[in-house]
Amino acid sequence: MQSKHQLALTYLERAPAAAAKILESLPETAVAELLSLAPVTTAAPVFEQLSTAKGIACLACLDQLAATHLLIQLSSINAATLLKGIPQTKRKAILHQMPTLKAQAIQILLAYPSNVVGAWIDPQVLTLRNTHTFAEALQQLKFFQGAIPHRLFILDRRRYLVGVISATDIMGHPENKLLNDYMNAKPAALQSRLQLTQAQQHPDWSHSIVMPVVNRNNEFIGVLNYSTLNKAVEQLKSMPDKAIKTTQVDSSLGLLISDSVIGVWQALRDAWNLNSNREEQHGRR
Repeated sequence: MQSKHQLALTYLERAPAAAAKILESLPETAVAELLSLAPVTTAAPVFEQLSTAKGIACLACLDQLAATHLLIQLSSINAATLLKGIPQTKRKAILHQMPTLKAQAIQILLAYPSNVVGAWIDPQVLTLRNTHTFAEALQQLKFFQGAIPHRLFILDRRRYLVGVISATDIMGHPENKLLNDYMNAKPAALQSRLQLTQAQQHPDWSHSIVMPVVNRNNEFIGVLNYSTLNKAVEQLKSMPDKAIKTTQVDSSLGLLISDSVIGVWQALRDAWNLNSNREEQHGRR
């Protein structure tokens, strides 16, 4: 028979969204300790499902190392949103422990207030240089670690947006030709400090789900996805204005199980058993 601990971890792993709903109503210190005891690959999907306010409160309760490991698993946008709500000293310490590229992407987002476009962009998007040949562009696509977008934005040496080309078009031209000679005209871009509600009204959303974003110097800094924009507008309605002040869990607790954490495991175990029983009954029918 599985222990309360094992059942709780099983529920976190198999039903992260349902587990997050249960954790929303429980004390932040207990939730944070449970997440720190679970494997990071199990805890992160649950952590990502928590509301922004709850996520910030839990992040404030986590020790620095556990917080870093969890945030590394999240997207840069989600990690930056949560980091905005904790004290600056802890925020800097967490960023210092992160991989360099991940930390830099998050810092770009942290530079903007939450109600403007720049706070919600994806800065780790693949871009191409206008002086590249099609052979060089194909190499970039081959070695890029992330998802390849349908539209690839083309920049000049100053990082100015100068054109766009589809990923499929890159494979249809002679390899020795320059992108500059075949790219499509420069697309409209959003300003990084544009209010989110104003960005929603941009006419280019009618034919594109992703738009490029430039800073005040017209340098390309990332892209904004239309679904991210809409989620951000909704999220702002419940986002706390100031950092949430929460007492951190004493690091001396280590792997000791507090009464509150046992309560969390009990709640998760009950929910998991209930869900399992329903599945069994459904299978008998």
